[in-house]
Amino acid sequence: MKHPVIIIQARLSSTRLAGKVLREAGGRPMIAWLLERLSFAKCPVVLAVPREDAPRFEPLTREFPVQLFPGSEQDVLDRYAEAARANGADPIIRVTGDNPLTSVECLALCLEKHAAMAADLTHPVGLPYGAGVEVISRQALEAAWTGGRESDDREHVTRYIYKNPGRFEIVPMPVPEAYQGSDLRVTIDTEEDFRRFESIVGHVKPRRYLRLLDAMKFLRQGAAEAPPAVAAGAKKAPKASPTKKTAPPRPKKSK
Repeated sequence: MKHPVIIIQARLSSTRLAGKVLREAGGRPMIAWLLERLSFAKCPVVLAVPREDAPRFEPLTREFPVQLFPGSEQDVLDRYAEAARANGADPIIRVTGDNPLTSVECLALCLEKHAAMAADLTHPVGLPYGAGVEVISRQALEAAWTGGRESDDREHVTRYIYKNPGRFEIVPMPVPEAYQGSDLRVTIDTEEDFRRFESIVGHVKPRRYLRLLDAMKFLRQGAAEAPPAVAAGAKKAPKASPTKKTAPPRPKKSK
């Protein structure tokens, strides 16, 4: 394994929940919960954001060991490839900024599997939606950057790779039984998702960081609809109508 680097893609212009990654939950920006957990992953962390958003994210670099990389807003694949090149990343661990409960433990397992299989792309199978990562070889990312010409290929970083399974070695990695939770949703795409995360933050006590297994236990107990304990200074989200949950496609959309 050459030089694994975590690259987080984030932006403020989300169509469904604008500004969500910097919205406060438990008295801190939502993305701070993600950066805190990734600091235990033993890999460099790069936050790849649109150039115009960079000043809003800059304060995070003073609180966490993260490097800010500004790039294109619309061409997310280019932003990712440029960040990988600038940091000599190989493989690249793809994380999205709206997944504050990304599994650090399964990230490490994916890295091991990726190296053992000499894969182009490795992804966990069975985690709650919004807790996974993708481990991508630099060669595969560069091939996607060169070959992915459609607008969806530029917006969704790994779409070109998944579209060409005959060209790329794509390795699904079943996660340990304790982490099996495909019936659970922990990504933040809607107001309902954000209120669920607020509830987790308000009820689950972090142990070094907010652990995914503790959050899963809380959700399975059916307590996520309880009013969250809002920390001092935190803004309580307005109540929203329940949103129908649907099963998302495997590749997480780009931010």
